Amino acid sequence: MNAYDAVVRSMHRDGYTPDQISAELNVSKEEVTAIITATEQPASAPAPEPVTEAMPEVAALLAWAAAHDDTKVRADGEQAAAVLAALRERRIVDAELEKITSEEDRLEERLAELRARKNTLQPEPVGTKRKRPERDYEPNVVRAWARENGHDVQDRARIPKKVLDAWRRRENVPQLAAVS
Repeated sequence: MNAYDAVVRSMHRDGYTPDQISAELNVSKEEVTAIITATEQPASAPAPEPVTEAMPEVAALLAWAAAHDDTKVRADGEQAAAVLAALRERRIVDAELEKITSEEDRLEERLAELRARKNTLQPEPVGTKRKRPERDYEPNVVRAWARENGHDVQDRARIPKKVLDAWRRRENVPQLAAVS
């Protein structure tokens, strides 16, 4: 694609009609139509945003650069047209990404709400472990005390209630409310 084609395409995307482009660039309408037709975007592409007040001046400047005799000016015009086209495409992509991200956030919030509600409605599965009741003692400390004081306790089994009661009385430790 040359700078001239880029300028025609850019002006067309900015909302210029083939007649306006033809008049602005001083070329035939057929030539403009051929360039536009050869580079038409698919129908699913987002519509370009309306032309702002500054865009006609930029388009005229790019057209002037494309028609200039100096190769450096033409090259600068081509580069500027390519940069503007890339920026336009990036703006479209960013707008779509923003919409997708917004929708994604909304859906994640809704999913979290649904999962929370589901958890409140589902009964606890059979075979799930119950939480251990809170202890007001360290088993190893009580076992050590029990052995020093002549009580028979196993290394890993449950500490008998009579041993716990004796330890609490001896150490003046208040007992937690009975847990059933």
